[in-house]
Amino acid sequence: MTTQRADPAPPVRPAQLSEDAKRRILELAARCFLISFFIARVAGPLADLDMWHEMALIRESLAAGHLLTADVYAYTPTIRPMVDHEWGAGALLYVAVKAAGGAGVVALKFLVALLTGAAVLWCAARRRASFEEITLLTPLAIPLFSLGCATLRAQAYSFLFFAVLLALLELDSEGRRGSMAACIVLFVPWANLHGGCVVGLITLALYWAEQVLRRRPHFHILGAAVASAAALAINPYGGVAYYRHLWNTLRMPRPEITEWYPIYVASHFHQALFWISLGIAAIAALTCGWRAARGLLILAAMAAGTILHVRMVPFFAIAWAVLVPSWVAATPAGAVIRSLFRRRMAATAVCVALTMLFAVMAVEIGFYRLEVPNRQFPVGAVRYLKDLGFRGNVMTHFEHGGYVSWWLYPNVKVSSDSRYETAFPPAVVDENFHFFEAAPDWRQILARYPADLVLAPVRTPIADLMPGADWKLVYRDASFRVYARPGLDLPFRDDSTRSFPTTFP
Repeated sequence: MTTQRADPAPPVRPAQLSEDAKRRILELAARCFLISFFIARVAGPLADLDMWHEMALIRESLAAGHLLTADVYAYTPTIRPMVDHEWGAGALLYVAVKAAGGAGVVALKFLVALLTGAAVLWCAARRRASFEEITLLTPLAIPLFSLGCATLRAQAYSFLFFAVLLALLELDSEGRRGSMAACIVLFVPWANLHGGCVVGLITLALYWAEQVLRRRPHFHILGAAVASAAALAINPYGGVAYYRHLWNTLRMPRPEITEWYPIYVASHFHQALFWISLGIAAIAALTCGWRAARGLLILAAMAAGTILHVRMVPFFAIAWAVLVPSWVAATPAGAVIRSLFRRRMAATAVCVALTMLFAVMAVEIGFYRLEVPNRQFPVGAVRYLKDLGFRGNVMTHFEHGGYVSWWLYPNVKVSSDSRYETAFPPAVVDENFHFFEAAPDWRQILARYPADLVLAPVRTPIADLMPGADWKLVYRDASFRVYARPGLDLPFRDDSTRSFPTTFP
């Protein structure tokens, strides 16, 4: 009897993904790449020097039962009434710290940053830029945006509101007139969180001017701009005082603050990236034409602001990421970019690999930490004074007064901090810089504002001159020295070889 062998079953081939499914997978991988790159670039864990005085203001205002309009931290002359356009940012910081410490601040930072990124991507897609142009071009803007992303600057709220404003303007260009009412409402929290609301008003005015040039409906935009300017008056300080403060702030020179310098003070990398991005925008606008290059006036204004002040770079980056991908999409270059993504699975593999790379980078950087290193802040010196229970006036550098006030007020009053035009007359700020730079009149400045201690960063020229004025060295570490006035006897501590915790609190 012969046994017949059954024919082997044909091999089962895996189901082939449709082109639509491959595209969806690629789009998801591209978003993951952009998010991971964005997080890695904004992940710097270093605390911002302004956060200390912002939180201190809210702490003492709560104790007083009202928002302070007179300075309580400095022994030098201060501005009265004091208008702090960042008081709302300080309130959010204070709540975050009380709720979760440094982790709360980091969570708030990434919440604001990711909402900003989401608004940018939504607006870019709304303008008919495909995911291919967005994926390839947005990474040019992200490093520029990251220049303003210290943990946590009040300016971050201006970045968010600027991105939201551009989204509202896009809705208006589609005929949704209700977005102008939303613009007016937007300026109320913006004015109470950061003075960058002025950038928003300029943007709204430029949008109105462009609609006039395009012969499109514009009277409702003009009305919204006027109403938005009036909305700035809704603040705890009263309308007139707030407008006067903004006017003085805009006109005040800041020769000691590098972020107010032109773009040439930025790194060579960021300078090159800015000019390359600006070149791409110019070529795309010329190629696609005036009609397709909607928002050209806004981008030009942000570019001009960036050339004059490094501080404006993130605003340029936001406007660029919103506007330029749609301009490029309307040119032959858009077709070339889209062709690069036709091999869906290969492009997906690249996006996944880049996502993993930047995720590892973010972890290595320590995106989840809030760092307060002694090389930046007088951690050791403040501990020394706190251990002594010291009471008195301390001559502090512009960068360190807020940190001292946060930890040592009301026992200690400072000579200056980074509130600059908010709390101090320009002459007092200039004298503070002159003192630490050991200008010829430094002794007169010290006599004009008598202090019990001088907290001097070792990098400042004054640190080596104080012993010659009979001031006694009572504390030192690798980054700071503390000198006591003649007649004040404090124990000496040498922490030169000591390492300090770098995380907050």
